[in-house]
Amino acid sequence: MIKEYSETHLQNLRIGIHKETIQLIKIHNEGRIHTILHFSTNIICFIILSGYSILGNKELVILNSWAQEFLYNLSDTIKAFSLLLLTDLCIGFHSPHGWELMIGFVYKDFGFVHNDQIISGLVSTFPVILDTILKYWIFRYLNRVSPSLVLCISKTLKIVLTLYLSTHPGDSSYILIQSNYSKSWIGNSISDLHQFIVEIFGINGWTMQTRNTFSWIKEQITRSISVSLMIYIITRTSTSNAYPIFAQRGYENPREATGRIVCANCHLANKPVDIEVPQTVLPDTVFEAVIRIPYDMQLKQVLANGKKGGLNVGAVLILPEGFELAPSDRISPEIREKMGNLSFQSYRPNQKNILVIGPVPGQKYSEITFPILSPDPATKKEIHFLKYPIYVGGNRGRGQIYPDGSKSNNTVYNATASGIVSKILRKEKGGYEITIVISQLMILHLAT
Repeated sequence: MIKEYSETHLQNLRIGIHKETIQLIKIHNEGRIHTILHFSTNIICFIILSGYSILGNKELVILNSWAQEFLYNLSDTIKAFSLLLLTDLCIGFHSPHGWELMIGFVYKDFGFVHNDQIISGLVSTFPVILDTILKYWIFRYLNRVSPSLVLCISKTLKIVLTLYLSTHPGDSSYILIQSNYSKSWIGNSISDLHQFIVEIFGINGWTMQTRNTFSWIKEQITRSISVSLMIYIITRTSTSNAYPIFAQRGYENPREATGRIVCANCHLANKPVDIEVPQTVLPDTVFEAVIRIPYDMQLKQVLANGKKGGLNVGAVLILPEGFELAPSDRISPEIREKMGNLSFQSYRPNQKNILVIGPVPGQKYSEITFPILSPDPATKKEIHFLKYPIYVGGNRGRGQIYPDGSKSNNTVYNATASGIVSKILRKEKGGYEITIVISQLMILHLAT
């Protein structure tokens, strides 16, 4: 049965539909206008920032120098911890939801229609690309600026990776990591911890349902152990992943057959170094070896960024066989206070009698206290009550030559023109006047 409506009612219905249509068009247009304004605002902001970066070069240089000075004043421990924290929180394996929110916000801010597939693709690719760039920067740029920081980060990442892969014993990469690292560089304590994780989480008798139930718990426990181990490694005082990384890589023994300390191969100047040790020590006793590296505190060195900064110092202490760094639990509070926040390490894992330190700020650590443990002849038959020599090497500032023979940017003087040096005259007030013959018609005089 069809109900008939009057002409007036139909006309009112058409008017209502027309009004609703106009209202929907207005809402759509307002949304489009809002999107266009948002996009235009982003473009204008980008143009302003680009113009400021081009025209305000001096301000940016000052800001950059402030930032670099702040970063260079941080210790390697704080730098390594900050970089690892940044990569783990922002680019790590446990933050996809944060990336989804951030990429979705940027995607929406530029006026694009929400698309789950595109956002998922960006979430799975963009953090990986960013992580690759960051790692390339760490092991390319930082390897020249601060090799000790790269070594600290590399060792910590390997340990964390080993602990993480321990939750996936069926993975082929797990076998490779275990065979290459767990026994060679991680050490017995880490190997025991690694085996403990494998035995606890890799029991073959578990059913698949049980594994799925406790998979989240396994990952959380492994992450907690990894983070705790990472913090312990980069903050403990018994070892240091710092100086002299060049010497440790290039020389099996820091003292050559001629008695020359290998530090002198890169640090060409000859400066005095003082050492103070007891004349007599008892067996199995902790004593102090104080090394003083004197220099003018007003001197500055060229930093890796081209700026001038305070000098760093470093030292190598070659003790007799059997002497070694004192364990942390045997260091007295008095010696610990003299040590400060310094970290020491052995030159080689099998050369515990050779200790190295640095680079550390020279203004704070021009006097370095080594806690040494003397051997006990009662337990070590190869040790005897004798007089033993001690060798020490110290440096202040950066070296002039790298181990490969290339020059550093420290005290490098290059002529402003190529030619033949015909004359060098010493000035009465100091310095030299150098005459360079460029051609038969041109002679250049340089004052130094």
